[in-house]
Amino acid sequence: MNNLNAKQAFELSATFLAHKTYQSLTHAMIHFFSSLDGVTGVAPYEVFGDPLVPVDLLIRRFPLSLDDHHRDNNTDLLMRFLPKSKGGVEHIQEDGKHWIVFDVTNNVKPRRVMLICGDLSNRDTTIVEGLYHIYANQVALLDSKERDTLTRLPNRQTLDTTLPGSRYFCESLFWASKPKQAANT
Repeated sequence: MNNLNAKQAFELSATFLAHKTYQSLTHAMIHFFSSLDGVTGVAPYEVFGDPLVPVDLLIRRFPLSLDDHHRDNNTDLLMRFLPKSKGGVEHIQEDGKHWIVFDVTNNVKPRRVMLICGDLSNRDTTIVEGLYHIYANQVALLDSKERDTLTRLPNRQTLDTTLPGSRYFCESLFWASKPKQAANT
C-alpha cells in the first residue's frame, strides 16, 4: 500500500468512526457501498432470536426512514445463511448473484447483518472487507450506548433523538395535546 492509499484508508475510516448513532453509521455504510461500481443492492438487518430455531426468529430490515415499509426479498437467503454463519465477512453465490455478507455477532444484540449484492473489483472487495471491522466495532460501541440492557430495545435517549424526525410521531404529539379535537375527527 503506498502513502496515498494509506491516507485514503485512514480518511475513510475516520469518516465512519465519526458517526454518533447506529442509524447514521448504517446510513453512511449503505450510501458508501451503494456508490461502489458493481454494487446492485445493500440491505442491512437486525436479527432477533436464534437462527437454529426459526419459530423464534425475527428478521427486521433496517428502515431507511422511520416510516419506511419496504418489501424485502432476501428473507429466504438469510434463512439459509444465518444458521451456518459464525459471524464475520462471507462471500456467497446465490441465484447467480454474488453477495458479501457482514454478520456482526460479537457484543451485540440483536445480531446485525448487512447484505451487499454485486460484483466488485478486487480493490473494492478489499475495502469492503476491511470496513467490516470498523462497522462491527462501532456497532458494538453504539449498541451499548443506545439500547436498554434488559430489553435490547432503543433506550429513552435514543428515542428522544430518533423519533422527533418522524412525521407520524409529530402528528401523534399534536393530536395527543388536543384530545377533544382528536375525538371529533
